[in-house]
Amino acid sequence: MKLRLLFVVLLHVSQHASGVEVYEGVDSVLLPCQVAKDVSSDTTAAVWDRDEFKKPTVHVRLQSGDELKEQNHHYSNRTSMRADALQTGDLSLTLRNPTVSDSGTYTCTTRKYGRDLRRTEVYLRVKEPPLWPRVLAVALLLLVVLIVAFGVILYCEHKRLKTVEALPLKVVRSACHHPPVLITDTINGDMKL
Repeated sequence: MKLRLLFVVLLHVSQHASGVEVYEGVDSVLLPCQVAKDVSSDTTAAVWDRDEFKKPTVHVRLQSGDELKEQNHHYSNRTSMRADALQTGDLSLTLRNPTVSDSGTYTCTTRKYGRDLRRTEVYLRVKEPPLWPRVLAVALLLLVVLIVAFGVILYCEHKRLKTVEALPLKVVRSACHHPPVLITDTINGDMKL
């Protein structure tokens, strides 16, 4: 008789599992939990837990509103559920500012007067942001710096060449059959030998 009663109780508590993956740094993540309206309206509480903690309660929603006295401090001011969650069956949990340490298995349990009716497990994986956007930003910054430096060098060389072209030049022939030499005085523009 006990075995049969245990089987009926286990059969009555259904379980479903899903997974959610986000990058650290997003504003929030939604952990889905949907139950039929007739189940939720018959429910007295929706409880989100994470069994990895000594104090596993993440969020509790009662018919009268949120009950956060037993909430793990790690989730303080970071969780919310819809105000009409127990009326609509949308028991999804919003977790704000998820971090890598939030990764793990979360359980959404509907209860009626302390007895579990339905359990849904959601695995949350919060990943480090990808490295390639930072590497790309640094590479683009270096490219811009190189282009600007090259432009400054070209401008300075152009100005130097213009200054040299503006100086008066005089061809001087040597008496010893050497090639002609250009001589200029850059201070006052006089030609010298």
